[in-house]
Amino acid sequence: MPVTIAVSVAMVWLICWPQLDGHYTGAGHTVVDVVPDGHETQVTFAADGLAQSPVPTGLGHAGRQEGVARGFAAVKFGQAIDGYTLEFRPLHGAGYELAGGCRRIALSKRSPLSLFVGAHPYLTILLATAGVLAIVGYLLNAKAEHEPQIIAPMWLAYFGAMSASVGVLLWAGQAGIFGFDGEPQTALARWILTAADALIDVNAEATYLLGLMAIVVVPQALAYLAAGVLSGAAQRPRYVVFTWRYISLFIAKGFFSASAVSLAVVMAGSWNGWLGPDILHVFGYALGSMCLLLVGVLVFATVPVTQPEPRPVSRVVRKVHKWMRRKLRKGKGDVARQLEREARSVAPEQHGILAATRRALRRGR
Repeated sequence: MPVTIAVSVAMVWLICWPQLDGHYTGAGHTVVDVVPDGHETQVTFAADGLAQSPVPTGLGHAGRQEGVARGFAAVKFGQAIDGYTLEFRPLHGAGYELAGGCRRIALSKRSPLSLFVGAHPYLTILLATAGVLAIVGYLLNAKAEHEPQIIAPMWLAYFGAMSASVGVLLWAGQAGIFGFDGEPQTALARWILTAADALIDVNAEATYLLGLMAIVVVPQALAYLAAGVLSGAAQRPRYVVFTWRYISLFIAKGFFSASAVSLAVVMAGSWNGWLGPDILHVFGYALGSMCLLLVGVLVFATVPVTQPEPRPVSRVVRKVHKWMRRKLRKGKGDVARQLEREARSVAPEQHGILAATRRALRRGR
């Protein structure tokens, strides 16, 4: 479990942490260079052959002056209406976009890895696929040490969804309800395409589920903090672990479904000729579906499916919780008086039982 959590944190950091310095290229002749220069940042921008000179600014005054303003996930440069913004968007395309006016241009960041990918695309896909499968195997092997009974049902559901999707798409290709380019020709074909898009759009599903978890968890957490810090009368939040477990499993299910359906689209689309003759694109689509599987397995391996065994709470957590409930705890005098009241309430009952026993013994004689 610690290794799984470490791998999860590393992947989230690689995907979601912005690295804004570098060389970017986009559609046409759009080129953006972001270069750190001591305590300043310089941006060189060229579009359609027109270059603008670098405009430096101090990092300490970011966002307060014209020119370059660097933030955590964006770099703004230019003057007023003619300005541009380089944005880091990890869940959209290549991850970086250039926004200016009413236009958005997807940017590709040049790095040693991107140069290697451009020079050896097939080798890159082979190595990436092998790495993804190795990580998936390691995570599921670690999961099988604690919950081996759920591994087979997971694969059964995955391959069942993929087989059903392949069957539907192959039948659709033979029935001719899709064109040669994969465009739907009938209402049924449009319905199939809509269903496939809904299953593959895992971002929307994950957003809704995380929003539901926030609705359950955030109010309780805020109430716990406010009641504990201000009044010392906090109550333990309810259904937090339960909500986290099931919403995480639903998110993993969403990634599994997206991977199965996208892989089915690759196989059926290649057979029906919908993906075009470029085999590199086909391999790229297949690698994308394997990456979705990796994310699903990562979430699946982190969350316990069965009821986990209770773990001892650390001493620091116990002290903090005790302080947050300081007004609800009973003192030594309160405990002694409560025990005395319980003893008095039990004494008459015990005296009655003893008297009844004595009477029964006398009758027996």
